[in-house]
Amino acid sequence: MNAQLATLYTPSAAPMITATRLRRGNASAHGAPRLIAEALATARRAGATGAITVRADSAYYNRDVVAAAGASGARFLITARMDPAVTAAIRRTTETNRTAIQYPNAI
Repeated sequence: MNAQLATLYTPSAAPMITATRLRRGNASAHGAPRLIAEALATARRAGATGAITVRADSAYYNRDVVAAAGASGARFLITARMDPAVTAAIRRTTETNRTAIQYPNAI
């Protein structure tokens, strides 16, 4: 069994689990869009009013996961697999067309 967890972290509270799933087999993104939607809904019900960022590893690099985050108004940061399209996009990136990511108070 593998666990999928979604957690909520705020500057004023300890991290808490907002959604969980147990799955058979290898880790994958199966069920992740629903997990993300539920976690974001829970965060809002818990009083989260600011910007929310969904962070995920490369197993969750797919359009359904991005769509689930976007549909709930969240930003997202998902590690991309190094496939040919990603490698080509990195080659096209210059100092003037990229955005730095700031992580204040990162844990």
